[in-house]
Amino acid sequence: MKCFNHTCQGESHKSTDKECQDYSLTWQDEERGITIAIVCDGHGGDSYFRSATGARLAAEITLVQSCQFLSDIDASLFVGSPFTAVGTQDTLEEESRLNSVMRRLFASIYSLWRTAITEDGQRELTEWEKEHVEDKYVDLLSDEQRIVKAYGCTLMAYVCTKDFWFAFHLGDGKMVMLDSEFKFSQPVPWDEKCFLNKTTSLCGPEPVNEFRFCVQGDGQFPVAMFLGSDGLDDTFGDGSKLNSFYGGIVKELASNGQEIVMKMLEDDLPQIGKRGSQDDMSVAVVYDESKIKEAALAINDYQIDLVQKDIANLQQKMESNMALIQKTHELEANIEKMKAEARMAEKELTREQQQLDSLQERLKKLETFTLNNY
Repeated sequence: MKCFNHTCQGESHKSTDKECQDYSLTWQDEERGITIAIVCDGHGGDSYFRSATGARLAAEITLVQSCQFLSDIDASLFVGSPFTAVGTQDTLEEESRLNSVMRRLFASIYSLWRTAITEDGQRELTEWEKEHVEDKYVDLLSDEQRIVKAYGCTLMAYVCTKDFWFAFHLGDGKMVMLDSEFKFSQPVPWDEKCFLNKTTSLCGPEPVNEFRFCVQGDGQFPVAMFLGSDGLDDTFGDGSKLNSFYGGIVKELASNGQEIVMKMLEDDLPQIGKRGSQDDMSVAVVYDESKIKEAALAINDYQIDLVQKDIANLQQKMESNMALIQKTHELEANIEKMKAEARMAEKELTREQQQLDSLQERLKKLETFTLNNY
């Protein structure tokens, strides 16, 4: 397995002199066959003025705790397991050992994150914070319960070993998998509470229960896993355009290698964000180098199919518009004919009105006729 990641500051933050609030990392232990990718997205509201630090701490703690988790768990819980996806705690119909074990991992991450942000809250304010952060938000740092508001962020992670893999997610952004059949999917169940500008988060009231996750240990591994903060899916949408963007990364990996792809992301992501969401953007990628060329060919076919569908849809729209234009022209011609007929009818009506007036005047005279006039 190979991995890499990149994070860039969004245009909206550049314009307000606000630091990038995303954080991403990838890590490998080649000897143990472990690869981990993590993306955290700090919240952007005024009260979340240390969310960049919150995101970094969340990512670093998740890496350490995931490694510890792999050392401590009974691997038989995962090895041989078919693909299993689990939503938030409140969506479960019944408790399971798998859910219990995974939520212990989430609880450890959250507990250590709380400790870390509490310690960080004791450091001096930066010059930027002194200048830009209102006192009511600074006060969050001295409130044991509400300090999480200053550091709030989302979290997603992918952990791959020689025998099994799992992924977990809290909040928005999208995790996209390219599976062994070279098909795209989003393996971690979505949380409907993540909608528009609302999202679940480490600063929520019960974050441990709001993690979603998936596991697989039956020998099937993703060819590639892509973790992207919401700046990406806000730009590309949640579907074929986002898949095609990641497909482009796979093709570049197959054609030009990882270093070129990382340079491409460094150059292109800021421009993509400038035209799109203008938000911070993070991408973390884990991929099977031995299958990437075959995957690139399959993705090219996928993109050809997408373009052909776009062409067919566009042609259908053009035909519909051409039919509407033709119908409009026919209606316009009929309208001109009707206008001419109406003008003739108006003239005829004028003559008929004159005749009517004359007849009514004659009738009036006839009705007043008497013999006394003779």
